[in-house]
Amino acid sequence: MHFRQILKSLSKTHDGKGLIKKILFKNKHRLSLEDFCLLEYTFFEKLSVYNICNKLILTEPTYYNHLKNAVCKFEGLISDDEYREIIKLI
Repeated sequence: MHFRQILKSLSKTHDGKGLIKKILFKNKHRLSLEDFCLLEYTFFEKLSVYNICNKLILTEPTYYNHLKNAVCKFEGLISDDEYREIIKLI
């Protein structure tokens, strides 16, 4: 299962959203502002693509490219213990 799919399934539950928020804010200083906002808006606040594109002044194709890069960066930043917590909640 890809990490983006894991985050998407986690964002459907209250406990999953809390875990995403905890890990995301813990690694906030390691991510760029755009990457942080993309991850927060997409997986925590569950905004639509069009709302996110309007807020961050992106086109839809570049949104998907930036989101893919942000998810890869986020996956690289989390520790093994955090990854185990994520897998337990799925």
